[in-house]
Amino acid sequence: MNILFIHPNFPGQFKHIAKHLAKDPENEVVFACTYPNKLDIAGVRKVISKPDSPKKGSKIHRYVVGFEKATYAAQSMWRLCNGLKKSGFVPDVIYAHPGWGDGMLLKDVYPDVPYIAYMEFYYQAFGADMHFNPNDKIDDDKVARARIKNATNLINLTSCNWAISPTQFQASLHPKDFHHKFSVIHEGVDTNLLNPDIKPTELLLRKRLVKVVLEL
Repeated sequence: MNILFIHPNFPGQFKHIAKHLAKDPENEVVFACTYPNKLDIAGVRKVISKPDSPKKGSKIHRYVVGFEKATYAAQSMWRLCNGLKKSGFVPDVIYAHPGWGDGMLLKDVYPDVPYIAYMEFYYQAFGADMHFNPNDKIDDDKVARARIKNATNLINLTSCNWAISPTQFQASLHPKDFHHKFSVIHEGVDTNLLNPDIKPTELLLRKRLVKVVLEL
C-alpha cells in the first residue's frame, strides 16, 4: 500500500501512525513537508515542498494575506505531487493537515485517490477563539477576517473524501453541511510518559510545585 502524508512541519500529528505503517514492508510511506527538521522515521521517505514567497510590496487586502500564503503552499504541493506521480508514486490514500493550504489542489493531481483531511479548527467570530467572553467588546474587523480566513478550510472540506477532528468540540465548529464527512479520533496520550503509576509523595510534590508557581 502507498501512503502519502502531508504536513508542513514534519511529522506533526502523524508521527505515530506514519511510524506504525512504515513498519510493514509491504507499505511505501512518503511524507511531504516544508520544514523537515532533523527527525527521521525508519521507512518513511521525506520529500520537501518549497513554496514561493509572496512578492514584496504587493498590495493585497489584509484579510487575504494568509490565503495568499496558503495558495503558494498549495501550488508548491501540487508541483511536488505531480513530480511524485511522474516518478511512479501514486498513493492509495492521502492523509493531510491542510490548515496551511497544502491540500487545496490535491484532487487536481490525484482525482481518484481518497483524501483524508485532518481538520483541526474552523474559525469562529463568536464562542470559540474570539468573543467567547460575553463582556468582550465586539470587533467587527475581527468578525470579517474570521469569515475570510476560513476560505482555505472550505476548499479542503469540499475536496476531501473524509475529515478527522481530534475532539467533538473541534468537529462541531465546522459547517453542519460537512458533518457527514467527519470522524472524531483523539490524538491519544503517550502513556509511557503520562500514566497513573505515580507515587503519592511524588504527586504531592508536584501539587506543591504547581501551587508555588501559581502564587508567584
